[in-house]
Amino acid sequence: MFTWQSTTSSNSQYFLGISKPKKPQVTFFHNSQYIQSLNKQLRLELGTLEVYSRCFKHQTRTEKVMENHRESGRLLRNLIILNRGIPDCDGIAMPAELSLLAGKLGLQLGSTFGQATSIKLAIRLEHLLRRRYISLLESAPRKDRIHLEELLYIAKANQIALANIEE
Repeated sequence: MFTWQSTTSSNSQYFLGISKPKKPQVTFFHNSQYIQSLNKQLRLELGTLEVYSRCFKHQTRTEKVMENHRESGRLLRNLIILNRGIPDCDGIAMPAELSLLAGKLGLQLGSTFGQATSIKLAIRLEHLLRRRYISLLESAPRKDRIHLEELLYIAKANQIALANIEE
């Protein structure tokens, strides 16, 4: 606090106190339910990408879908940071065993049946992602809804693209 003292001719003293301007406090909301939900979705996106990279190693038809998941992960990270959260990419939502099993299953079952099984798994993952985005939209602040709607649209486009590969 800054103080200023003044003395008048009648020996009266006046004090004026002025507070220092406070620095803005930075607050992280990493413990909020919304940020936790965004982080869960981020881990699911990254886990889905991991599964796809094992299931569809040399498939050019799924490159766009995989690129969409990379983009969705980037958008989710930005959304978490914009909401003053900390992106949690450490724990992937998919167990590593699932992605290994999916890759091995495709090799063991032969190209046709293994491919069909992998595509069905991928479509179910996209459906799960869509349901989670819809749930996030219900709890999202208004400023985030347009971003989540874009991510929901990408998940729907991925699901359609995978269904077209299946046919």
